[in-house]
Amino acid sequence: MRIEGWLLDVSFAGDRAVLWVRDPERGRVKLYDRYNPEFYAEPRGVEADRLRGLLEEHDSIAEITLERRCSSITNDSEIEVLRVHVDRVENYRRVLAQVDALPYVAETYDADLEHELKYLCDRRLIPMGKVEIEADGSRVRSITAVPRGLEIRPPPFTLLCFGMKLGGAEGTVITFDESLEEEYVFTGPTRRIIRDFLDLFADVNPDIVACRDADLVKMFILGRRYDIRFGVVTPSGPRLWSGRAHVTLSTYSRLSLAGLVERVQYTRLPARLSAEWAAGRAIESRQCYEARSRGILLRRAGGFQPVMTLRELLHRDHGGLILAPDVGLHENVAALDFESMFPNLIVRRNISYENVRRGGVREGFIVDFTRETLERR
Repeated sequence: MRIEGWLLDVSFAGDRAVLWVRDPERGRVKLYDRYNPEFYAEPRGVEADRLRGLLEEHDSIAEITLERRCSSITNDSEIEVLRVHVDRVENYRRVLAQVDALPYVAETYDADLEHELKYLCDRRLIPMGKVEIEADGSRVRSITAVPRGLEIRPPPFTLLCFGMKLGGAEGTVITFDESLEEEYVFTGPTRRIIRDFLDLFADVNPDIVACRDADLVKMFILGRRYDIRFGVVTPSGPRLWSGRAHVTLSTYSRLSLAGLVERVQYTRLPARLSAEWAAGRAIESRQCYEARSRGILLRRAGGFQPVMTLRELLHRDHGGLILAPDVGLHENVAALDFESMFPNLIVRRNISYENVRRGGVREGFIVDFTRETLERR
């Protein structure tokens, strides 16, 4: 079976990746691919083969390979590491903790990356991007990303935006179109309007749902009265099933559908993870994706906490230069603004982490994907 569509979501269970793809003809299609979570371990005080022999005795380790990877973006020198594949996602944290505790392991790498990012990066896939898949039934044989152009029209995802106000026996549910214009209004007895709304939900069969977290949780609870289950409440918030993505109304109103797709494709993580992120977290995710794709090892999170006095901070961080204005009323005043000033400076001046102090003799690590983002903008 051949499928051409847009990759909505990827999640994991056991030793399988669960993919949801929006096919123009079949709707949302559920597929499975093999996935063994992995991390890198750097030997200390023993030969790599000796450490591999010790780890191979572990019941939950499926495979170990000896590889060479760059330990930093500042140079091309490589170190010898073991790539440790765990048999199931559920055993990953336990195995990682046990390997971390070994005296023969100096450090583990790529350990804190989301499984979604590892899977997508290793297969060069972009969430909400177009893919071509060959499958035997529901099992993926091959999956390939279709290269992105500069088109700005979002994929043909179905969208449902709604808000609700329930008070005892009476209530109101309002749905909105893609432009957040009022579309349908359900008013009256709570039991009736919930049933009518759930019928609409089934008819629309949305790929993306935009609403407040609290409203979605209420719909989960009320839907169970009619034996309709389409999501679950997790510690991090409500989560829709069947590959659907949830985004808050405030985020959708700020980004629109096209902006949401751009955000997800930039971060390289599905919407259920990245839709609500601030800019800093989104940039960090993209940098991790790019580093892994280039064979650069990523250290554990929280490993660097600079400690300095306030005097040192003031000396090192001067901030921007702000010129004091001439007080008074002025005529013939012009304003000059720069569009995407910092990204343009990064690209034009080859500014990157490894080039700041030494000067750029080659293209910096962050320049390439910053240029791509500017071209799309």
